[in-house]
Amino acid sequence: MTDFRAALDQFFAGTIGYDDLLRRFKEHLAARPQDVDEFDGMLRDLLRQDRVPVQVYTMLMAELTDARARGPVLPASPTQSATLIRPRAVRPDPGTAGVGVGTVLKQRFVLEEELGRGGMGVVFKALDLRKEEARDREPYVAIKVMNEEFKDTPEAFVILQRETKKAQSLAHPNIGTVYDFDRDGSVFYMCMELLSGESLDELLRRNGDVGLSFREAKPIIAGMASGLAYAHKTGLVHADFKPGNVFLTDNGEVKVFDFGIARAITAPDQTTQETVFDPGKWEALTPSYASCEMIDGLAADPRDDVYALACVTYQLLSGRHPFDKKPANQARASGLKPRPLKKLTRAQNQALARGLAFSRGERTRGATEFLKELTRQRSRINRPIWLAAGVAAVSAIGLIIVLLMWPESAEPPPQQIEPEPVVVDAATQARITSVLRVADAHLSIDRLVEPPGSNAAEAYRAVLELQPGNSEALAGLDKVATRIVTLARDRLANGSAEDAESLVKQGLAFSPAHRGLLAVQREIESDSQRRD
Repeated sequence: MTDFRAALDQFFAGTIGYDDLLRRFKEHLAARPQDVDEFDGMLRDLLRQDRVPVQVYTMLMAELTDARARGPVLPASPTQSATLIRPRAVRPDPGTAGVGVGTVLKQRFVLEEELGRGGMGVVFKALDLRKEEARDREPYVAIKVMNEEFKDTPEAFVILQRETKKAQSLAHPNIGTVYDFDRDGSVFYMCMELLSGESLDELLRRNGDVGLSFREAKPIIAGMASGLAYAHKTGLVHADFKPGNVFLTDNGEVKVFDFGIARAITAPDQTTQETVFDPGKWEALTPSYASCEMIDGLAADPRDDVYALACVTYQLLSGRHPFDKKPANQARASGLKPRPLKKLTRAQNQALARGLAFSRGERTRGATEFLKELTRQRSRINRPIWLAAGVAAVSAIGLIIVLLMWPESAEPPPQQIEPEPVVVDAATQARITSVLRVADAHLSIDRLVEPPGSNAAEAYRAVLELQPGNSEALAGLDKVATRIVTLARDRLANGSAEDAESLVKQGLAFSPAHRGLLAVQREIESDSQRRD
């Protein structure tokens, strides 16, 4: 390393040129290939300190990539991050204008690791030098470098920047955050949040043809439906929803990606899961998950996303595509129908079939409705009519007795009167609306009081801090408490009194006067006393 450091000093002093520096760099790597990782760390430090030109850094990092490809890489030193050391080389892709690991975009984003690739480009893990300079605890982002076809169309930058702006407005826990869309010379790229976990694609491959149980799949389905439903409310249709655009984080979150970029296009002869991209129309779709209307070139509609969601749901539960990955128009022409899944009830299979309908008119109208139909519990209305009538009669008699026994001089029974909401300004109201959407999304996937800092109860409480007496937040907290009551009773029925008690305590922390929670608490205490 000493010889090369001396060569660097001479290069910075201007006594040798880049060719001499590169020659001595190659000679050192050939003689001591075990220094690859040390060189890697040194070059990164020089770049962060602005002591080496970006172009020089990029060329030297390319040589390191070649060195890794030629021979084995020793384990990383304890002082280096394991995520920066990759045992295999990632060569620049001709479809992304020669961009690869080691490339620096806008003198800011250092591409350090390839995370995946698809029909529209390659995604990299990148170090944001500005974040690192600001000592951000999370200085890494995901950079999606678009295919080279983008630079050949003059309007590409304008169109994609406009679509990215739409995606930036989707602030939702089940939608991946998009930061910006930019270009560096002829390279178009998108900057997004970096997440740790795996794509739904990977989960499906790992489970083979078995699929998940409905209980395991339910939170994933709920997260996907919640993200799509929120986008539809804002007027945005995904139009290329598929397993590769769904990400499952290590902490259990479900994230949907690539909103606003893919639209609707024709490609009926392709049956793979690769996105078909048409630079002339700036539209895309994945034939296996595209509805008949999208393949026919009609304008995108939320029901197109429902079809794709139903396909992914079927695949998640069964391990296979409902129509063996045939495009919808081919499946319709062949008269194919999805086979009912044994792990689902008749009503659930019917709900899944409605989502997979080839015609928009027969298809489920929205993602929220699809989720409700798929997860709907057996209705109490199925009870015998005589039992329902008997319950109603007993309730009526009880009410009459209470009214007859109530003293004439006494005050009427106390009623729960909710406070009137405080009047707020427009900016605060916009914030309240945004937080309520997040709270409702948490509630829809049963993130009631966990994890701390990102759950329905805390979000509803945040609304009440902004506007005391907000009726939607109060109703939301009541729904959270009611759901906890159901879960706690299930725990008690299964003999898990400690779990039930823990749930009730969490619920009472947010709704201390909730009658259902207090009733379950008394049941738990009574049960504990009997055991003692």
